Amino acid sequence: GKNQTISIEERKNLKLISSKGGKCPSPAFAAAKPKPHDKGTNKAINKSFAFMGYNLYYLIIFIYWNYNFALKMVRIFIDADACPVKEEVYKVSIRNNLEVFVVSNGGIRPHPHPSIKSIFVGSGFNEADQYILKMILKHDIVITNDIPLASDCIKIGAIIVKHNGYILNEHNIANELSKRNLMTEIRAANPLMNSKGKPFSNSEKSNFLNKLETEIRNLKKINDFQK
Repeated sequence: GKNQTISIEERKNLKLISSKGGKCPSPAFAAAKPKPHDKGTNKAINKSFAFMGYNLYYLIIFIYWNYNFALKMVRIFIDADACPVKEEVYKVSIRNNLEVFVVSNGGIRPHPHPSIKSIFVGSGFNEADQYILKMILKHDIVITNDIPLASDCIKIGAIIVKHNGYILNEHNIANELSKRNLMTEIRAANPLMNSKGKPFSNSEKSNFLNKLETEIRNLKKINDFQK
């Protein structure tokens, strides 16, 4: 074959291999053979990648577990401004060990129980609604009489309980929106029309408690089945 120029270092490597009874590799192979310090560097790099891989694995598991845990919790959000059933929600949530978020523009006294959290938003238009929409997940319960807010929450998968215990869902929300829009047009056409609602009755309060308890039991059954 053609003559190849071999460096002094390559010749030393060839002599060392030959003296140990091994086969003499080609000069190109001998030159490409890693040096001892290269092996140490490679091991350190491999350990670093392995460490990063383990950390990433446990991070993914941690995020996945916490996300699914949040999905399987029953949480209650109260559109608290002008809500007449806050105390009833507090009693039910404490009895069922549920987390409650009381969202308002301010002026509502915080509850001392650690699972009942007061969220004070700005006084801008619909800021409480926007906070609730940003925070809720599927199967959360929202206490509100605000029909547009209820409609948006239902699209996310939340359960809506009105102050009188009436449950809003994807089957009846369109009708509620139509009635709300009609009343808005009637009031706009007749500015002198008074829209005073009837006083909140004890029967409505009792109906609210029963329906809220029922929805919580139903959601717990769904979550237990999904675990």
